[in-house]
Amino acid sequence: MKKAESLLFPTLFIILMLWMEINSNNKKKNIQQHGKTSVGKYLSHETGADSDFNYFVYYIYGKRYKVVGGVPEGFYNNVGKFYKIKYLEDNPEDILVLSNEEVTDTMQIIDGGFSKDRILNISSSSYLFPDNK
Repeated sequence: MKKAESLLFPTLFIILMLWMEINSNNKKKNIQQHGKTSVGKYLSHETGADSDFNYFVYYIYGKRYKVVGGVPEGFYNNVGKFYKIKYLEDNPEDILVLSNEEVTDTMQIIDGGFSKDRILNISSSSYLFPDNK
């Protein structure tokens, strides 16, 4: 009985990790297949103890979102640039960053919800996003 109890925690941990990986892959596949496309700005990069955090900001129906998005290694050199993102309408906080699709067309960026003032003053992140949420 003691041996079974000692295997319980590692077994549950492995099951949880597998479930999280499968769930993540299913979300990504769902976004790829059914997601809508918009424009997001790569806002900032922070290095944590165990991982990196890459923040993107975007607008869906006029509502501003700031989320952590996955990007390739070394992508932090692109902070401040705009990229296509995909999201699901029923959960717009889960995004897929299309890191190979930079958006440089001002009209596309404006159509993505960003104002002309925010695009023209791109060097001032405090002006762009004063609340820095």
